[in-house]
Amino acid sequence: MTLPHEPDDIAGLNPSEYHRIVAPALKTAAQVAAARGDPLLVNDMASMLALWHVADLLAQHELADPTRPPDASPRGVIETAARGACVMVLQQAELDRDAITDCLDALSRAHAMLGADGIFDDYRDPIARAWHHLREGHSAAADSALKRSVTDLVAAIDAWEAARGG
Repeated sequence: MTLPHEPDDIAGLNPSEYHRIVAPALKTAAQVAAARGDPLLVNDMASMLALWHVADLLAQHELADPTRPPDASPRGVIETAARGACVMVLQQAELDRDAITDCLDALSRAHAMLGADGIFDDYRDPIARAWHHLREGHSAAADSALKRSVTDLVAAIDAWEAARGG
């Protein structure tokens, strides 16, 4: 069975795109999960949702960049980078294909619900600023902005889940 988005999608990103989209989202989500007491990102649903959201927003900024070079990765590869980042985490946890597919479906549904409830609204601008820092090569400023945003976003996701009775 082929997954809808293999990590090979991420392999199609050029190195600079990977370092502006996937790497910072993965790093920050893993740091936040560890700070919350879980050394494995895969076990922290709120951090996994933050990974998906941050990578997706960074990818959107990458695609909207007016200075995007003609040899940039194909649009479809960049559009699936967030999902591909989650696949990487799930595969690293050695989940089988069916479990990965189930987890991706659950993450996708939860991400859509969070978006519909406006949970992500406050994080668009800070993540946009982080992307600009990444684009300009200011990785320390980007790391700081992402860490604050992801920490706050994960807390908002937890509060949303608690309010739903989860």
